[in-house]
Amino acid sequence: MVKSRPKRDVGGNTMKASAATAALVERLFRTFESGDASAIPDLFAEEGPVLGIGTDPTEWWSGRERLLQVVTAQVGELAGTKVDMGDVEAYEVGDLGWGAARPTFTFPDGNSFVGRLTVVSAKSGDEWRLVQFHLSVGVANDEAVGRELTT
Repeated sequence: MVKSRPKRDVGGNTMKASAATAALVERLFRTFESGDASAIPDLFAEEGPVLGIGTDPTEWWSGRERLLQVVTAQVGELAGTKVDMGDVEAYEVGDLGWGAARPTFTFPDGNSFVGRLTVVSAKSGDEWRLVQFHLSVGVANDEAVGRELTT
């Protein structure tokens, strides 16, 4: 479900809820569920810089070719994973979109985790494509920085 907030004027453009960016997030998650990576290239921008950041400290992929290579491999490795997207907050202004979700991933062996996903999308012609995504796992402040912080 796409959450919506009131429209705002941003640099002369109107910010609004983005069904297009929310749909990209849903397509990305459904690809992992199906294990069919054939749709992956259509999700990411063909021109300009593309960046993906995953949950592992070594998962930082800059450039479309490398990103597609790794995401395609991981779709196969994680086939059968169920993803509950929860609410997707997605907005756009002009030809730029962004979104966020707290998906729950449940793996075939029963293990699961709640992730934190952010994406940036760009419109090229009539198509919206992802130009950036970041999937992380929340860690308590006292564990990450050694003390509790205001949340």
